[in-house]
Amino acid sequence: MHINDWNSGSENQHVSLKPVSVLLAVGLQTPNPKSKAKDHQDALSKRLALWKDGEISKLIRDRGRIIQSRIGKFKGSNHPDKAKVFAKLVLEGQINSALRFLSENSNGGVLTLTDDVMTQLKQKHPEPQPAKLGSVLFGPLNDEIPESVYSQINGEIVRQAAFRTKGSGGPSGVDANGFRRMLACKSFKQSSTRLCEAIARMAKTLCTQYIDPTTIEALILVV
Repeated sequence: MHINDWNSGSENQHVSLKPVSVLLAVGLQTPNPKSKAKDHQDALSKRLALWKDGEISKLIRDRGRIIQSRIGKFKGSNHPDKAKVFAKLVLEGQINSALRFLSENSNGGVLTLTDDVMTQLKQKHPEPQPAKLGSVLFGPLNDEIPESVYSQINGEIVRQAAFRTKGSGGPSGVDANGFRRMLACKSFKQSSTRLCEAIARMAKTLCTQYIDPTTIEALILVV
């Protein structure tokens, strides 16, 4: 497991987390909007085989074709299930996605950079102001936290956090529902447990040790 490679400080630690984001992004893409669980399993098996063989370019091309085939299909205010889609996104906690869905229309796109557009953009981004005195901290800060606080982090805490987490996808493209299924679904048996424990160990390491920033780029950047 790539996360365990990072946890153990292997020679590939500097790139260990990037394959995690890439694999999630290219491996979990549904073949089509109406595909069934069996289709998902078949597609994932084929993608994992390509991944193990190092055929990353084929995986990315396959994902690109899937995304391209869907562009524009659900845009516009005439979507027949607009209310249902909006309600589903809200109930899943994806508020930004729900609002974006409502605001999308078939006439969307990149605006021509006219003088009027530039004026409006400048109005939306005013000149920076000096910090107010009340928002500034002075003097030395005692930010040392005993390591014993972080010793409580374990796989079960990660699992419980997955239940409470809501929102859209991060760098990997997997939203809270996707991670909840991977981390807490009993169908995966020990695989979910091991993943929770690996994430817990990584969290404790991040909290208690100095980490080379280049090894965690995948946590903050879209690969």
